[in-house]
Amino acid sequence: MGGRGSSYFNRSGSMRIKVSDTYDQDKPTNNRTRIVEKLTKRNVQVMASTDKIPDEILTPNLKQLDRIMSRFRQYSDYAEVENLKVRTETFSNPNVKACFRCQIDTFKRPEIIFNKSYQRDTAREVETQVQKQIEIGYWTKSDRQNLLVHTMTHEMGHYVQRVLTEQIAKQRGEVDIRARNPLQYDDDIANEMRTKIRSICKNTFHTTSTTSIYGTSDPYEFFAETFSEMLTCDNPSDTAKSLEIYLKGEK
Repeated sequence: MGGRGSSYFNRSGSMRIKVSDTYDQDKPTNNRTRIVEKLTKRNVQVMASTDKIPDEILTPNLKQLDRIMSRFRQYSDYAEVENLKVRTETFSNPNVKACFRCQIDTFKRPEIIFNKSYQRDTAREVETQVQKQIEIGYWTKSDRQNLLVHTMTHEMGHYVQRVLTEQIAKQRGEVDIRARNPLQYDDDIANEMRTKIRSICKNTFHTTSTTSIYGTSDPYEFFAETFSEMLTCDNPSDTAKSLEIYLKGEK
């Protein structure tokens, strides 16, 4: 699990962000826009709790989520595994704008959760906040036209990494091993992914892998930060290019 700006519940335990849980009270939105219907076909449910987020913020993020699902179905069947819900909750820290959450051991209830503070924001305010974090090197870079979707793309990186971890456990016949100690297993696979991505960067581009300050906190944030850069930059770093090579089959 991870949260943008600070960790919601990451493996390093460096910071805990309290997030409310109204999962069982939420329901699919009645606002059946074209993008909502398109995501429904991709096994993504947009929930009613998102209805109060301004359209200028919500719609670009939903369209980016759709692009992510479309692009990476060619690399993995992750889009088919479990119905992903897009929701909002109240965060204890209003500066943490989103997180990915699911059950640790079973991968049930995967959610991309937006902070309800988005309900009070404008698109310009969100873009300004993101740009500041990029300028100080705390987050990886993003093209200006993608600042608004940078955070959600990061959270989808957490989702994708979790799905890949589940698939690796199945491919290696290690489902029972993972079930006995999911936190340790996930840590091991996350570190393995980071090592392989760094190796690809060194061997293919002859450069040393780099990331943001936030990306150095643990292998989960490394993956999510690199994933976000890969999908929000027309000219991403060699590290982000290496992640795409990894996703295409270097697992």
